[in-house]
Order: sequence, then C-alpha cells, then structure tokens
Amino acid sequence: SELLAADPSTGKAKPDYVVDAIDDLTTKTELLKYCAVHDIPVVMAGGAGAKADFTRLCLGNINDAARDPLATKMRYFLKKAGVVPGKVEVIYSSEPPRVALLPLTEEQKAAPHEFGVVDNMRTRVIPVLGTSPAIMGQAMAAHVICSVAGQTFLPEYVPPLSNKAAKKYAEALARREKTVHKNQNVIVDRQDIEFIAMQVWRGKCAVTGERMERVGGGGMVITRWRPERGDGLDNYILIRKTIAEKIDSDGIEAALEKDVVERIDATLEPFRPLFTPPLGQAGEAGNVTPKGPI
Repeated sequence: SELLAADPSTGKAKPDYVVDAIDDLTTKTELLKYCAVHDIPVVMAGGAGAKADFTRLCLGNINDAARDPLATKMRYFLKKAGVVPGKVEVIYSSEPPRVALLPLTEEQKAAPHEFGVVDNMRTRVIPVLGTSPAIMGQAMAAHVICSVAGQTFLPEYVPPLSNKAAKKYAEALARREKTVHKNQNVIVDRQDIEFIAMQVWRGKCAVTGERMERVGGGGMVITRWRPERGDGLDNYILIRKTIAEKIDSDGIEAALEKDVVERIDATLEPFRPLFTPPLGQAGEAGNVTPKGPI
C-alpha cells in the first residue's frame, strides 16, 4: 500500500493505472481491494494457463468475464472481502480451458509443502502455452497506454454470439418491429445483433442484469427502447421477453422504476454519436454503419 499511496508532502501522486499479473489469490485480492477502495484504475490478468486461441481475448468488467476460472474465483474473493467487483477490469480468454491441472508426482504427494514457490502457493501446475501470457500482457499494456492517453476504444467485452443465436435474435427482432412498431423494412445482420447484445448490453438483460445463458431459449429479446426515437441501433435493448411485453402494453414509465429507466438511457447515450441511419436506410446493403470503430 505504501507504494501505491499518494504523499502530498513529497508531491507523489497515486498511480494512473495498476496492472495486476499476480498468481497468488490472497495477494491478488489485497491489491485489487486496495485499488477499488482508493479509486485507482486497475486491470487484472485473467488465467492464461490452458488457453491457446489468442483471437478469444476479451476486455471487460470482471462481472462479465466468462469461461475464466480465475475471474470466477476472484469475483468470490472480492465479494468476501467486501469489495464491489464492478470496479475491476479484466483481460481474459473466452476459450474454454483445454487441459486441467497436472497431477502431483509421487514425490510431491509425499511432501507437497516442499514444492510450492512461496507459502500457500499451489503445488499442482497448469500447462501454459508460452505465447499466451505474452499476448495477454501486450493487450493489457495497449489498454493502459490508450486509457492514460485518452484514446478510448470499444473492445470485445464478452464472448461473441454463435451464428445460431445471432440468427434467432435477428429473426425475433424483425418480428417485433413488424408487429409492435409496424416497421416492414427491417434489415439487420449478425454484426448489428452482436453489437447490441454483446457490446452495448454485454449479454445481460438491461433491466434485471441476468445473463443470456441463464434465462434460457426464447427468454430474452432485442427490442426498441423509446419508440419515438425510431429504429437506430442506439435505441435497442436486450431484455426479458416478459418485461418487453409489459413495456409494449403499459409504456416505459409505468412498467419500470425511474432509476432503471435512467440507467438504460445512460447506457445508450455514449453510443448515439456512433451511428448514422436506422435499420434498412443505410445504403445498398441496408445495414447500419457506425461512424467510429466498433
């Protein structure tokens, strides 16, 4: 904590950013807790062991991390330590682990305490492809440098949808547009669905925060938020189907609490400058093209 604390008497400021690449869970928890309590931006390295596909790297809130056993453990330890995990970013691979921890040798079984690198460090190891930690480290460095320089970008926060799921959501959106909003000229592609569901809403219901995979098939839909704003991609939410139907019948203000409405509006606001015409009015292909990078 002395290394991270500001000291006005010497002019020392707190860090602009902290990069966590610690393996020991206890030490890792203490560092992340200190950063969260003292409002120091921090990005955590997820597990690079048993991962090989560098195209599956994601950067997002630790609450959104999927298929990363280390991130799952850290969510638990942070909550146990009284820390809101939402203050911690993580770079992780959405690739399912390819292998498990290696078994102990007979010698290790006889005296496991003699083989730990440090006290309380696990003895069993997990196979690591040498390039994976390096690629993850480079990604963390690029993120921190761009953040400090004010050059923000929109990373892959969560794993992408499968082709089958994207098609299902696109078809359901087209049906809702036609039946609820009388829009007969709906053209939406996988990229549009991917952006709305996974980049804007990070695979969670805009109202309840439930993950898509936990709600089950047909339980979630993508639907227009404020009807008067039209069918631009910055006016869609991922939401439980039952809540969407309640909004259709009762209206937003009657169906939802005020704080929920304000939170959804605030989430959509940063995306409004990114887009040009609404669905079906963006040139020959009929797809929306963002003004900035996605």
